[in-house]
Amino acid sequence: MFYTGEESDKELHRRLAAILAHYDLQYSDIVGRFFAHCRPADDPVLGAPDRNGIIQPTPSFLQLQEAVLDIRPKLVCIEAASDVFRGDENKRPQVRGFMGLLRGGLAIKGETAIVLLQHPSQAGLASGTGTSGSTAWNNSVRSRLYLSTVKANGEGEPDRDLRKLEVMKNNYARAGEIIKLRWKDGVFVVESGASSLDRLAHNNKIDDLFLRLLDRFTRQEQQLGPNKGPTYAPAKFARHDDANGITSAEFEKAMQRLIDAGKIHIVTSGPPSKRRSSLAFGPREQRLVE
Repeated sequence: MFYTGEESDKELHRRLAAILAHYDLQYSDIVGRFFAHCRPADDPVLGAPDRNGIIQPTPSFLQLQEAVLDIRPKLVCIEAASDVFRGDENKRPQVRGFMGLLRGGLAIKGETAIVLLQHPSQAGLASGTGTSGSTAWNNSVRSRLYLSTVKANGEGEPDRDLRKLEVMKNNYARAGEIIKLRWKDGVFVVESGASSLDRLAHNNKIDDLFLRLLDRFTRQEQQLGPNKGPTYAPAKFARHDDANGITSAEFEKAMQRLIDAGKIHIVTSGPPSKRRSSLAFGPREQRLVE
């Protein structure tokens, strides 16, 4: 189900035509499977504050809720937050109240997933976080994705047809993953190469194996270090029977990804004349606090 306060029926049909053509489908193929509520000419607001500043459901929300409970869609997409939320996006209680309305009144009652589209602020664009308003927008959701423009080769002007979909938060899986998408004939398609879904899955597999081997070697009190030498962890892991052909170079990249993600950190010990580096679980900040 798609609920929009921005797009008209005519515009939605134009976009759907490109999507259906990409998948070699007809409109008849999605009858009874796709439902749209286009309200640019009507009041699309779903939640608004009362005189006490408490977010309350609107008549539009009750209509949408009735449709969700009747149809029971697997997914409800709502655009955009600025159109459907009449409160102050910088006030945490109002944002949490609105998100609670979507969660309790639609997601839980309708047993469905909710995707809410939100445009980033100038600060969110500049920082690369894609955020806008109160931190409650991010804290109130189970996951958050950020779609942004990227540069073709990391330099120069952005590639106007290239986007990256980055996992900024995910309570149930790995955050930080990036999928590159290319705009082609009215549809975003996965860009082939290192950022494809297959490559992401392959990297995740190596990362998980690195962590399992690190745990095993640590329990066996075998020395593991981040620097090349007799204790170099990637090389030792590549020689292990469980490596299944994964090379030292691949384990080296996994080690850096895990350090960047805070899953492991480097511990330095010993006297100044004979310093020794080793790998340990968790982020460095956690070790310093302890």
